[in-house]
Amino acid sequence: MNSQVRALYAACERVPGPSSPGSRLAHLITAFSAHLEADGLSLKSEELAHIQKLGTARMMRVPAPEGGFIERASAFQRALKRQLEGDAYDLVHVTDVWAGAVAAQHKEQAELVLVTDLQELPTQTLAERVPELVADDRIKNVIRRGEQLALTRSNALVVCGQAARTAAIAAGAKAETVHVVPHGMDPAVFFASSIELRLHDGFTVLYAGAPVVGRGLAQFLQAVKQLPAGVFGVLWRARPKEPAAEEAVAQAGLTDRILWQDASTQAKLASIFQQADVVVVLPTGTSGTLHGAHIPRRLVEAMM
Repeated sequence: MNSQVRALYAACERVPGPSSPGSRLAHLITAFSAHLEADGLSLKSEELAHIQKLGTARMMRVPAPEGGFIERASAFQRALKRQLEGDAYDLVHVTDVWAGAVAAQHKEQAELVLVTDLQELPTQTLAERVPELVADDRIKNVIRRGEQLALTRSNALVVCGQAARTAAIAAGAKAETVHVVPHGMDPAVFFASSIELRLHDGFTVLYAGAPVVGRGLAQFLQAVKQLPAGVFGVLWRARPKEPAAEEAVAQAGLTDRILWQDASTQAKLASIFQQADVVVVLPTGTSGTLHGAHIPRRLVEAMM
């Protein structure tokens, strides 16, 4: 009789991918799949196969439909619901609230343990990234309800620091379920280079955040304009085009002074941080990320 624990790892992200939930899930499933009978569920992109082995686990990927974030999240949540109803798991470990909300509802009908790795609070972060979403009261209420389901019904909530724990409890989590587990570093991705590598012959200033118009990008571009001509701004992107950001760069007259870098994999993103001369973090006033002090975890990893 097979007594091995059956586990499902899930995130509404590309896995592996450049996002914090995506990279976190890849690390978890690779580390624990040797000790569990594990499956994974994540979003598919063009370069990722429908089904792939990660460690000893089977990673299944949900095709992302055309449209915006809500369409992708809805398709993923429907697929996760089908997977949970069609198979039996002892443990569900998720790295975002979108997966956590579905698993939390299923938990009422099944005997399973739900662990949610909290990377962000969508009620706050989506207001910054996609303000038009939270302008719709119906969507805002759906997001709030999903977040509360994950916060209140998880057997354990994992955060990476005391500041994140305080934020999670303030958002509605029970104090006894919130556990601080510092994120580990992946030495296969983040390592000290044996030679000095540079992004450009000129002096480079890397903007640490995603190139999202309306967050810190405008301030960064304005700062670059005031610097000498030999200083180049660096932006990274995980997809081939960032139309809104590219238009903002053009309107600022900085097309020749902004270097775009491919960050479609975690290793590429790490390399960008390692090669920049200066890294700039522009904090926002209502950040819902749970890493504390507005400092991206990937920045700390890249500086190993």
